[in-house]
Amino acid sequence: MYIHPKEPLEVGRVGLLHAAHQADTGVVHQNIECREACERGLDGRFIGNIKYENGRAGQFPRQGFGSGLVDIGDGHLRAGRVERAAGGLADSAGSAGDQGLAPIHTKRKMHRLNSNALQVLQDEVVECRRCPRLIAHCREVARVKRRAYRDWEYWGKPVPSFGDLRAELLIVGLAPGAHGSNRTGRMFTGDMSGNILYRVLHQTGFASQPESVSREDGLRLIGAYITAVAHCAPPGNKPAREEIANCRPYLERELDLLKNVKVVVALGRVAFDNYLGILRGRGLIRSRAAFAFGHNRVFEIAPGQPMLISSYHPSQQNTSTGKLTEQMLAAVFRRARKIVAAKEDAKVARKAVRPERQD
Repeated sequence: MYIHPKEPLEVGRVGLLHAAHQADTGVVHQNIECREACERGLDGRFIGNIKYENGRAGQFPRQGFGSGLVDIGDGHLRAGRVERAAGGLADSAGSAGDQGLAPIHTKRKMHRLNSNALQVLQDEVVECRRCPRLIAHCREVARVKRRAYRDWEYWGKPVPSFGDLRAELLIVGLAPGAHGSNRTGRMFTGDMSGNILYRVLHQTGFASQPESVSREDGLRLIGAYITAVAHCAPPGNKPAREEIANCRPYLERELDLLKNVKVVVALGRVAFDNYLGILRGRGLIRSRAAFAFGHNRVFEIAPGQPMLISSYHPSQQNTSTGKLTEQMLAAVFRRARKIVAAKEDAKVARKAVRPERQD
């Protein structure tokens, strides 16, 4: 079994795919349920069942697995082992957003050895078929292709979110571009919007490199995570209101799972309004009236909530007309970096003044 080189194997992290390394090769079915990330330690809660070819069933050993286990559905394991080394990139459902964790394949889905609830959510995104108009458009664009990309095998389906699972910065965009993310399978990758965004993210320390051309280019986000209000490329770059509503549960779940976020950058008015809509729905703000969209504006939401920065979207229309320049976008992420640092400093200071327990 090959484990991601920078993510050493721990018992609590193996639990999600425990069936994959059972000595008994007769394992053909798995159904595991538990809750979110295991980084907080081992707690022994583990529920799971396996079925064998001869019809016998048995429960997984309760070996102190962490709470990082989630329901990953059923499937037939391929010989119960990893199909390829860690660092491989997307060739199946959802793996475009995993930043190169080792995958394991099942009959219906593909999940990674180090999977947690956030990564499994991205598998769901890729399999989503809630918006027939958008699915049809993505597939048609992938079939016809643009002449410049006729040798490409287009992704042609919902694009998963992408980034660092311990991100302190969350970037919310609008939707994938028809010949950008819909072609490459990774957020803001393969078009002019991504070119300027990733250059800026690299300049401000949130990305490992300034170029983003394909899922295989080695790019990693550092303390940042990119999502969108719609995960399918829409006709005319304009998803319908009901299509954004269909995607909203995915964004809401990401907000719940990204525990370390200190700053949210909304790229464009649509992303800004939809994020505020979620906050209002959760009772965190009374009204959106107090939040006027503008470039590089900062908003304090509520105690304990991430700061919000609004920004013009790095669309080709905005950058080609000069409405948004690279320097203007860089100023947004420099400000985000300062807010992250300030919040971290405040957290350290609070710990320093906390009185010691007297035993």
